[in-house]
Amino acid sequence: MSTYILDTEMQAFVERCLADFDDDSAFQGAEEQRRRYGALCATFDQAHPKGISVTNDSIPGDGGEIAIRIYRPEGTHPMGCLLFFHGGGWVVGNLDTHDSVTAELAHRAGIVVIAVDYRLAPEAVYPAAHEDCWRVTEFVSANAGTYGVDPAHIGVGGDSAGANMSAGMVRRARDRGGPKLCAQILMYGAFGGDRSLPSYTECADAPLLSTADLDAYHHFYWPEGQLPGDALARPLAAENMTGLPSAFIQAAEYDPVRDDSVEYARRLEAAGVSVELHVEGGLVHSYLRARHVSKRAGDAFTRICEATKRLLGPDQ
Repeated sequence: MSTYILDTEMQAFVERCLADFDDDSAFQGAEEQRRRYGALCATFDQAHPKGISVTNDSIPGDGGEIAIRIYRPEGTHPMGCLLFFHGGGWVVGNLDTHDSVTAELAHRAGIVVIAVDYRLAPEAVYPAAHEDCWRVTEFVSANAGTYGVDPAHIGVGGDSAGANMSAGMVRRARDRGGPKLCAQILMYGAFGGDRSLPSYTECADAPLLSTADLDAYHHFYWPEGQLPGDALARPLAAENMTGLPSAFIQAAEYDPVRDDSVEYARRLEAAGVSVELHVEGGLVHSYLRARHVSKRAGDAFTRICEATKRLLGPDQ
């Protein structure tokens, strides 16, 4: 078993998480996982910042209507926009579990954030969630004025599984000649790295996400329980990363998918893409919700907000 050096705040965060979503949770049925995950996220909810308007809407998708939630700061002028795809292993999570994160991000970055309630596994397996995210990406880009969005400043982003899908969206948009995306904001993403990457061994039993947990989620969403070889599912399988939009990438030090982010950043940089990578010391997977109980996590979230504003905000 590896040793993970957590400060007092991060250790307390881990213990609070395990009270609702213990080490056995990823191996439960989907409904039980969702119940536990919802309780966990509610523990860390924050009130919306003042001045943020929130609107629920939906757009047509292949599997029915796709619910979205639009967070908009004060102002009537067109704003930059981040399409946000939540994490949760493609099995758990929804608009409510990440509501306070997306509201605060919109407020602090000064942009519109549109959160996407994509289909979940096992009811909908790959590529259902990816296709829902793509449909929203296309629709918002084609109807930017409806949402008060500047069509020249739309990006995609998310945490964990959401980061995986974001990386797939930018590659697909490039290969299909649009829609134009100008940023990818990726937090502790799983990009389909080879299990020979050091973090898969060094952090195999890391708090809040282990390699066994990863395997459990894969069996819910991916055909035959393993990632396909295509670059939509496995961004690190892409042979060509030239022409992709600027990237801000964060990883947690104690996370089995840490080196997916490191390798994805390395390959983007080698292809001439502007990249900012942060491996956040002393943090574990899912630290976004710890931003108000851990200084380390709060500082990491500040870097996310600043990068999002820089890449998509009013002064871009």
